[in-house]
Amino acid sequence: MFAVWACTDPSLLRIDPLALSIGQLAWMDYDAMLPALKPLFLNAGMKEWEAKKLIEEAHQDLYYPLVRPSTRLHIVHAIKKAL
Repeated sequence: MFAVWACTDPSLLRIDPLALSIGQLAWMDYDAMLPALKPLFLNAGMKEWEAKKLIEEAHQDLYYPLVRPSTRLHIVHAIKKAL
């Protein structure tokens, strides 16, 4: 996997095979967190098979999502004028 650093100047664009994008890091973090939640679920009163099924389904959604999620950010800037 290659990650491209975000840059406005195309001449400064570089590809680093060892760097991971923010999305890749978040995906890896989520993938590692799911099994670690099992003791929390069991402590909350969930049955063993329910916790296992929930974690397996979450992994299934992570690896094979039914919908491709996307995000759109709207940034608003305002300046208050002094009277």
